[in-house]
Amino acid sequence: MKIITKREELKAYLGAEVQELLFSIYDGFVRVIDPVKNSVEVTTSDLIGLQNKPGSTCFEIWNKNKVCSNCTSLRAMVNNEPISKIETRDGLVYLVHSIPFKLPEGRKVVLEVLKSLTKIPVQLGIYNYPDTDFITLLHTVDRLNERVYRDALTNAFNREYLTVKLADLITKGNCTLLMVDIDNFKRINDTYGHPVGDAILKKCVGVISSHLRYNDIIVRYGGDEFLIVLVNIGNKEAKEIISRLQQAVKDDSFEYENMSINYDVSIGSYTVKKRNLDLAEIMKRVDHSMYEVKRQKQSM
Repeated sequence: MKIITKREELKAYLGAEVQELLFSIYDGFVRVIDPVKNSVEVTTSDLIGLQNKPGSTCFEIWNKNKVCSNCTSLRAMVNNEPISKIETRDGLVYLVHSIPFKLPEGRKVVLEVLKSLTKIPVQLGIYNYPDTDFITLLHTVDRLNERVYRDALTNAFNREYLTVKLADLITKGNCTLLMVDIDNFKRINDTYGHPVGDAILKKCVGVISSHLRYNDIIVRYGGDEFLIVLVNIGNKEAKEIISRLQQAVKDDSFEYENMSINYDVSIGSYTVKKRNLDLAEIMKRVDHSMYEVKRQKQSM
């Protein structure tokens, strides 16, 4: 990561005029981000209380150890339009504006400009700041940033997260996708009611998540369908995981009005070996695999 201190350096790097307005509005703090690699290529000197360490990832500036759930830089690049968000760090609030930008060499990056919205740190957890409503606001901002890509019912990631964040990871290959479908879910809803169906959806996600690795990803793909992305897992290992997940679900039950409601799942899989298919085709294949599993169950 290169740290620059003069506006002329930024202008030369970007190959474009940098207006005085950019610096006056955003406190002169600008970063050039490669959101696919989560790397900071260039940053201006620190003027608003944020630390810049050479070689750091783009999200470390927010004291995070993983990619932001609400990654506006990647969304800006994918949608090819500016996107803004609010972030918090050390009791301060910042406005982040992500702008897709093409370098003179033709490579696409994101120009990220930041503005400090507060000057006085809030003592989170100590509550000695006079405006307790503002403390609530900070927590709310963090929760909203997290919820952008989360399914409200199950807390699994949502379809937008699949499209925006996972498409490139999946199509590169070297991963296996599992499509999980709860068997006879309509009958569960019809028999016990939708609140019970919702509870079983949440229970199922919890059981499955407890048997996955920390870097495996679960997405709510449809009503009772969930997509699991297993990174660096081949077909043989995937079969072992499928067997483990199916057994875990069979051993589970949902207690309702002195009854134990058992449920089961059908799991299809597709291993992406190399980058030769788009996301739509990959999803079609893993979906077909899952329905083939359901068909075989019904014929038994």
